[in-house]
Amino acid sequence: MSIKPLDPFTITEGEARDFYAAKLEKDANMFIQEFASGIKVVNGRYGPYITDGKKNAKIPKDAEPAQLTEAECKKLLDEAPARKKFTRRRKTK
Repeated sequence: MSIKPLDPFTITEGEARDFYAAKLEKDANMFIQEFASGIKVVNGRYGPYITDGKKNAKIPKDAEPAQLTEAECKKLLDEAPARKKFTRRRKTK
């Protein structure tokens, strides 16, 4: 949640507390499921996805994120494409 429509210098304490409470609630609802193996089903910016910390996988539209099993999550992570390597271009003189 953003305070963009409001001026940060004139925001009231009550409004600030409301924004903070909304952020805490959003952070608390971030994880849908967590497994002992480190796999997590997460509510992301663009919808739910599966992650193991190194690789992310999309959840199919027909699947319910809260009902996924650990085996299904592992299978989706194995099928997901590898992360692209980030390379930075150097400027030439």
